[in-house]
Amino acid sequence: MNIEQLQALGIDPKWLKPLNDTFAKYGIDTPKRQAAFIGQCQHESGNFKTLEENLHYSAGALMRVWPSRFPDAATAEKYANNPQAIANKVYGGRADLGNTEDGDGWKFHGRGVIQLTGRSNYTVCGQALSQRIDTPKRQAAFIGQCQHESGNFKTLEENLHYSAGALMRVWSSRFPDVATAEKYANNPQAIANKVYGGRADLGNTEDGDGWKFHGRGVIQLTGRSNYTVCGQALSQPFITQPELLLEPEWACMSAGWFWNKRNLNDLADNESWELITKRINGGVLGLQDRIDKTHKAMDILAM
Repeated sequence: MNIEQLQALGIDPKWLKPLNDTFAKYGIDTPKRQAAFIGQCQHESGNFKTLEENLHYSAGALMRVWPSRFPDAATAEKYANNPQAIANKVYGGRADLGNTEDGDGWKFHGRGVIQLTGRSNYTVCGQALSQRIDTPKRQAAFIGQCQHESGNFKTLEENLHYSAGALMRVWSSRFPDVATAEKYANNPQAIANKVYGGRADLGNTEDGDGWKFHGRGVIQLTGRSNYTVCGQALSQPFITQPELLLEPEWACMSAGWFWNKRNLNDLADNESWELITKRINGGVLGLQDRIDKTHKAMDILAM
């Protein structure tokens, strides 16, 4: 969106950067999507001028808008033109909004251009917006883990060329003896379907899912579920085009999505390198290398 388009809509120029940042972050990236977003926000916020819910209702208005809450004039008159009391009456104690504490109705009444409402929405939205890899420590942790997973951003696809001996060491429960391991040795597709196929935790429910959704990207996104949800979040067809994750942009963006999904920023802030590794790897494979790479990145980013 440009300044001329914004002015044609009668929206203050100060909204240009916030809108474009929002469009970029949340994939609101076509004229139709942007028009729908703007239209709804214009209505909710009086053309981006009113950023807080107007709860100055007369008794008559209360009875019209919330007849179940204000069934008669006597009840409505007690709350008329008292925004805090009205908010606590209509939003307080509502499980669907997560308003579980006294005063939550008023504290979490509608704010923003689309009138975000309720403790639950405030909480989840706050968490989502805080998940930015925006400090040297967070960035160093992200880079260190991705360097280890991808061979310093050079290997964007899981290497499944395992010998029989390696299969027995890495997946001892799947390959308990030489005879079993020899059947799969150096056959990446067969190995992937053996170790990842049929796994409910990965959402691999169809034949061949193990291979189709094996690790790709700088943090080795794995499994139908992750490909599906990540693809939806990034507005990319990873389910039908998994090879997109081999492109640098999506290899990195998918890693960022996974990082936020696992709430790894908080762990990075606390330098919980081992726990970060467990959430990415499922164990502590390569822990020291990951820590060393993270520390090196911290030193460089601090310069």
